[in-house]
Amino acid sequence: MTLKNVKPSLNKISKTLGSIQDSREFLLKNTREIIVLCSRSIIAVHKNDTKTGKNNLKKAESLLKKYKKKAT
Repeated sequence: MTLKNVKPSLNKISKTLGSIQDSREFLLKNTREIIVLCSRSIIAVHKNDTKTGKNNLKKAESLLKKYKKKAT
C-alpha cells in the first residue's frame, strides 16, 4: 500500500472517530441531566412526594429515549 492510498483512508478514519467523539461528548453531558432527575425522583419518594417522583421519572425516561435515538 502506498502513501497515496493511505491518505484517503486516514481522512475517512479521522472523520469517523471525530463523529464518535462528538456523540460520546453529547451523551456524557446530557445523561447527567437524566441522573439528576432520577436522584430527585428518589429524594421525592423518600419524602412521600410520589407525584413529583413520578414526574421526574417520566422526564428522565423521555430524555433517555431521545438520547438513545441520537446515539444510534
